[in-house]
Amino acid sequence: MIEIIPIHSGTNGSSSEVASPPSIDAKRKATSRRPFAIWAITLGLVFAGLDLLIGISSDLTKLSSSSDPLIYVMVLFIILCFVGAFGTFTQKMWGYVISILVSLGFIVGANGLNAWIPTLLNPHDYNTFIVAVTIVPVLVLVAALSILCLVNRKKDLSQIKYLARARSFSGAFTVAIAILMLAGAISGASIAASASSTAGTPVSVAIVTGAFNPTNAGGHFASANITVVIGVNNTVVWTNDDYTIHTVTSDQGIFDSGLLNNGNTWSYTFSSPGIYGYHCVIHPFMKGTVVVEAKS
Repeated sequence: MIEIIPIHSGTNGSSSEVASPPSIDAKRKATSRRPFAIWAITLGLVFAGLDLLIGISSDLTKLSSSSDPLIYVMVLFIILCFVGAFGTFTQKMWGYVISILVSLGFIVGANGLNAWIPTLLNPHDYNTFIVAVTIVPVLVLVAALSILCLVNRKKDLSQIKYLARARSFSGAFTVAIAILMLAGAISGASIAASASSTAGTPVSVAIVTGAFNPTNAGGHFASANITVVIGVNNTVVWTNDDYTIHTVTSDQGIFDSGLLNNGNTWSYTFSSPGIYGYHCVIHPFMKGTVVVEAKS
């Protein structure tokens, strides 16, 4: 509220009025009155940025000039999350636009990799799984509320009930997303804890350093072609030793590791004789084969 301070003239007794600048308390009250949707978008983007940062932290520790460009794309996404959060918090139109582009862009990109659902179905590494199960729902919330704020940008958002109040559509939507994330996290922890033990002596296969490069001198998998025997060593364990994300995906659609960050491992137990080819969905030129033989 602007306070009017009278100023008296010393000569003819006349007075004039000037407006004093808003006080610090007034500014704090204005901040606290930000619509609920603004807070939800801002915190959602900050959460998404930190979530992905934690998810790729192991890859960033070995970042080099020859690293996969995908890592730099993710770093850019993290930066844009924080930029969008600032713009939204200050209720700028560009902030809403960045929030929409970042959230929808990530969702579309994750779906395009064809690895997000397998990651959700295979909590092989809980850190990777928890990022997958939380970041997409949060960005769905961010995208929806940002679109509504952008559409109503010329209005006073604090006067629009479904954006201004927690006890409204915005609040209910946010609670639903939080419940979905919590349920996914608990479910994933339960599945990871009850994972069955491997059969026989496992065979190890490494996704080698620099595997993202089609002409990598060390190849892509070590070893790319292996033979196992049912009941003896028919469990294969893949470890990602590269600096970027990969998958181990069956050519026949039988198995899929989902996203594997640097240092992540994933195993699969083969139960039927045959020849099983596999590849990385992010880098399709990465190929390997597992020949499964029956125990003689």
